[in-house]
Amino acid sequence: MDSTLSTTAMAALVIVRGRDDLTIAGVARIDCWIATQPHNPSEFEDAFLADELSASQCVDAIDNNVYRMTDLIEKLNRAETAYRIMGLKYHKLPNGLRHSAPSGTTPSATPLAPGRLRTIFEPDKPRTEQAFFTYWFKLQTVARRVNAEAHAAATITDVERLRSSLEACERRVHKGEKYFRELAIMLNSINALLQQLSERRVQGWGEADLSMKFGLEGGIFRRWVSTLIEFQPLVFGSGREVLNFAEDIAQDLLAGRGLDGQWWSV
Repeated sequence: MDSTLSTTAMAALVIVRGRDDLTIAGVARIDCWIATQPHNPSEFEDAFLADELSASQCVDAIDNNVYRMTDLIEKLNRAETAYRIMGLKYHKLPNGLRHSAPSGTTPSATPLAPGRLRTIFEPDKPRTEQAFFTYWFKLQTVARRVNAEAHAAATITDVERLRSSLEACERRVHKGEKYFRELAIMLNSINALLQQLSERRVQGWGEADLSMKFGLEGGIFRRWVSTLIEFQPLVFGSGREVLNFAEDIAQDLLAGRGLDGQWWSV
């Protein structure tokens, strides 16, 4: 190569003049790399498209999407566990603290924290009507659709239809991943607010008594329990059956049971 800098290298040097981290030697190396590239368009390789998937490859790819969606549902079940642990922690806080406004001595507290937490852990409507769980149900819905698509694809032999099924599965898995990211952000936000509220608990305040189902705090706790997902698919014959079922779940939670499960599995 000529010992003098090429026009390209000199131009680059002018642009970066004054920067100590780029030297003439460094610019010269760029020029050397440019010199190794083809100078005639005919020397470049022809562009090409990736081969389209065969029928068996489509089936394998669909199965992989089912696996990805199953993994998301497992994460959703773990999110449910986290939500229950937070709910139990919230309801063990004294009712007076849960319904109080932040004091002037806690400037870091979020003023809206108690109200936001009450919306989540003292709801007045079924879970299916709570905005907080919108993404949870959307994720479960797309998971069911992916499973249905995969089940239908098992009987398809036409490769074009299989490719179409694969595209549909991939779109839904991407939606599911987006839904989980959104609900995880909301869950982490609620956890942070709960931590703020817990830090306001003054010395001498004991835990709320949740053992009394007809007590104030115990009753509020059991109303929250009755909104858990176990109640969603069930039809009870009487109000007493609802109360009895809620009491069983409440006792399990207070005993440290009922925190893990496959509630969202499809």
